[in-house]
Amino acid sequence: MKKENFYIGIDIGGTHARITSFSSLKELEFKGTKIITLTHNFENDFNEILKTVKSIRSKDITAIGVGLPGVLNEEKNLLISATNIPEWV
Repeated sequence: MKKENFYIGIDIGGTHARITSFSSLKELEFKGTKIITLTHNFENDFNEILKTVKSIRSKDITAIGVGLPGVLNEEKNLLISATNIPEWV
């Protein structure tokens, strides 16, 4: 039996984070987007995003994609500059 794919997409902006799920990369049919208002406190915001991901996860996650408004150091996997969310740096 073939395992069904389950993807999570997270878009983090300056004031909100949007989290959605979908089952195909070819035909994006979003399963309902959750919107979180950011508090600009990294720990609180991260925990709220994590809680939301856990609440929409209905099966094993195949992959998660995250978009951030800033500059990422790819060698260290660190956000090094983010004008809209400087508290996250």
